[in-house]
Amino acid sequence: MSYSPVVGRFIERDPLEYVDSMNAYEALLSNPVKYTDPAGTQVQGWTGPGMPPPIPVENRKDKLDRWSKNQKKSLGELLRGQCPTSGNSGTNCCTPEDCARQAQSIADAIVNAIYNQRIKSDQFGGSLGNWTYGYQCGDWQQLTENAAQQAIRDSGGKSCFTVTRVNASTQVWWPQVDLLNGTAGWRSTFHNWTELSVPNGPPIVIDPWPSGGGTINDTSYTGGWTTTSRIPR
Repeated sequence: MSYSPVVGRFIERDPLEYVDSMNAYEALLSNPVKYTDPAGTQVQGWTGPGMPPPIPVENRKDKLDRWSKNQKKSLGELLRGQCPTSGNSGTNCCTPEDCARQAQSIADAIVNAIYNQRIKSDQFGGSLGNWTYGYQCGDWQQLTENAAQQAIRDSGGKSCFTVTRVNASTQVWWPQVDLLNGTAGWRSTFHNWTELSVPNGPPIVIDPWPSGGGTINDTSYTGGWTTTSRIPR
């Protein structure tokens, strides 16, 4: 790839596209003093102050095993708290007992899916947490949505929970002048997350993106957005 030190950008598109930035021409997160990437193809391989060393696989697994156990417990409790205490929930005659079982199955499935994604990344949940192993918000949305839907199918098809895909947008001020976007100005930016809900219950946000999968029920990045679509899946 060709790099221009004058504009501080690559003048060819990043072959990895958007895995480490929403700008396919951006180099080194616009911080060439802090980071190095001679070939222009590294995501986890930058060096410089502030970058944690890669986590060895054996330590990574040990940490994630403990994380997984705690997350399954806490997410399961959160989802079970949405279940009715009597009668049936929804059109599929989902009893409180069915709902409680499905809540834990969904929690286990989501945590397992995120575990399998995070264990691939030597910087899981680190300073590149938002893009763990190249994952962005739409990828986390698809991963958690698929896991929840599969758990519902595996539990016999009684849909105690509704899985909803939420897509949203907002405007941000982009101060940089670059080859891709031209002059500085207001730009649209987007966010995606999954929600789980029982009939007549408030939705539970499933958004691992802000922490790179470190926190599953994360609402820190869902406020202040304009919802463009809510799609029950």
